[in-house]
Parts: sequence; structure tokens; C-alpha cells
Amino acid sequence: MNVDIAVIGSGISGLSVAAHAVDKGMKVCIIEANPLALEYNATSRSAGIATVQMEDTLDIRLAKRGIEILEAWSSRYGLSSIKRTGLLTIDGVDELREYSNILNECNVRNTIYTSKEVTEWGWLNTNINEAIEEAYLYTYMDISIDPPEFFSSFAKELMNRGVIVLNGYGKVKINDDKEASVLVKNISSSDITHVKGNAVVLCAGAWLSKDILTDHHDEHGNSILDVIRRGIHTYIVPLVFIRYEGRAKTHESIIPFDDEITGTYWITRGNDMLVGGDYTAWKIDDVGIYDSKYSTGSITIDRDYVEHVIYALSRRVRDIRLEYSKIHYGPINITSDSRPVVGAIPYFKNLYILDGLRGYGLARAPALAEMLVNNIDNNKYIISEISISRFLE
Repeated sequence: MNVDIAVIGSGISGLSVAAHAVDKGMKVCIIEANPLALEYNATSRSAGIATVQMEDTLDIRLAKRGIEILEAWSSRYGLSSIKRTGLLTIDGVDELREYSNILNECNVRNTIYTSKEVTEWGWLNTNINEAIEEAYLYTYMDISIDPPEFFSSFAKELMNRGVIVLNGYGKVKINDDKEASVLVKNISSSDITHVKGNAVVLCAGAWLSKDILTDHHDEHGNSILDVIRRGIHTYIVPLVFIRYEGRAKTHESIIPFDDEITGTYWITRGNDMLVGGDYTAWKIDDVGIYDSKYSTGSITIDRDYVEHVIYALSRRVRDIRLEYSKIHYGPINITSDSRPVVGAIPYFKNLYILDGLRGYGLARAPALAEMLVNNIDNNKYIISEISISRFLE
């Protein structure tokens, strides 16, 4: 099979690359071990927030562009699971004033509220730590997503536009001319399909090192896998689901919030569920650990952790009864400098990567994929801060 772009992975990165490529009239093939059972991939196990509240101006601008793209896709494809909710951050007054200035530099609309103003909302407890004078910064353009519903709908719409989805395990093959293609082993029949693309894009995230990219070496004997692994590391993050009731006295709905005072975050899911946690992450060297334990739910639930985050939530909300529902775990990839990695992998003619999104892929992947497809299509420049070449220095 010959295509313009072959994409390995159907999370937000893979689907974003496919969507931008289709818009340019390209023939696209997505290779995914289980494309429609999206509860398994990392992005579908995320909290479901695309926020502009990032740590520096580059990420803020990427997230802003990414959210604009997501909303355009929502309108084009009728993706009802996307809803603009904004995001509230709770922190000290001085910290939020400084952060507001950074957001203003990036033309991100935001408002800082006082304790009196947010108390009138009816659901939020204020000044829970007497040593800290709290303030409340709200950004308006952040969107919330029901991840499984979004990805299932988005994937089907892209297939309707001609994107080919191969249900199988893909392994990158490199020929003597340093050109990459993909051998796809069908899960049900074990048949092999050879997919040749003008570009092969690795969007497999935590599964990149699992039988996808075999160990190739450049002309100097450097291991390409070592280059990638040197800069990208996999972590497991927990996500707790809390059902809530008893909001008759409140004046406004709960909005997603990041509570820097308690060190937790909470995203609304539907009308009666909050999902979140406390940014806990466990580093793993082998994604097989996730496959065998975390994805199957075979590990013992950390009751102390659940009680800890529920207690933090109970301090912040009022007039609400909280009930633990479930916990699940998702893998994320983080680079050594916390920036994403995008662009051509050196030594190969047509092998590219989009990875290292650090749990913030929903906001940034659409913008990064746009940048990558423009690079593949007409060699538009990718900034050095996110190029994989920085790990070779």
C-alpha cells in the first residue's frame, strides 16, 4: 500500500496529523493496534482538558492555537463532546498577578477574581490556608472533552474522509537507502501489509519502544533508539473519578479548576462527575509494565492516595456530597527538558516523530501536528526548541 503519510498511533497526535494531512489532499493511513477500543490509548485515559494555562510562552501559544483548531474540528465534524468551560487556577495573589501578565503577553483573555466574588458562585470554599492570601485566575478559552467519546467520533469522521485505518501492530522497516516504511501485522488474521509512505510519523507515545522501532544505527554506529530514549521517558499517572451530588444551593455550575493550594486539579465530566488527582507520576522504563498491570486494573488501588485527593477536594468545594467512583491509570511521555519533540528523525529520509506531550497533548498536539504536516508538505521550519536534534548535541 502506498500513501502520502503513514501514522503509527491513533491518539490525539496521530489523529491530528491525519486531519491536517487530509485537509491538504493527502492519502493517509493510521496504524493502530486497537483503533476503536479507545479506552486503552493514553489520550482517551486523560482528564479531558485542553488549557492555555501552560508554563511558558511557547507552550501557551501552542495551546492557544491547538484549542482554536479543536474548536474548528468540533464545528466541522459535529463533535458534541467538546465544550468551552474555561479553567480556574487558585493560588497566591502575587503568583497569579505575575502569571496573568504572561498570559496577557500571549493575548490570552483572563480575569483575576477576589475571594468575595468567587464565594458568590456558591460552590467554592476560599482561603483554606490562613498563611496564603488566595486569588482566582480564570481563562476563558479552555475546553473540556469527554475523551473516549471524542476520539471515537473523530476517528470515524476522518475515516469518512478517506483516512485508512489498519488494525494491527506496526513495525518500522528501514531499507538500504534509509527510507522508512511500515510492516503491519493484522491482529485477527496475522496477514502482513507493507505500507510505504512519503512520510512515516511516529505518534505511538509510550508504546514507541515496544516492537515498533527496531534498533537502527547511523553511519557512525549511534543507536537511533538510544537517541530517542535518551530524551523521552514514560510515566504513569492516576486519574480519580468522583461523583458529586447536592448542589441545590449553588448559583453556578462547577468549573474545571487547578488548585495550587492543595496541589490538585479537577475537571468536570458530564453533570455529576469530577476527574482529577494531584500530579503524581511514576516513572517506568518498560511500557510492558503498564500493559500488564495498569491498563488491566490488576494492581491494588492505592486507598491512601484516593483518600488524600478526596480530602483535598472536600476542602475546596462546599454544599456537595462526594462519592468515590473509580480510578484508572494512563501513560504519558515527558522529555528531559519538558518540551515536546517534533520533526524529522536524523539519518532517515522520511521518518518523523511527534511525542513528549507531558499529559497536555489535547491542547498542543493539534498545533504541533499542523506544524509537522507543513514541514512534511513544503519543508516549513520547525523551531529548534522542539526538534529532536537537541538530544543529539
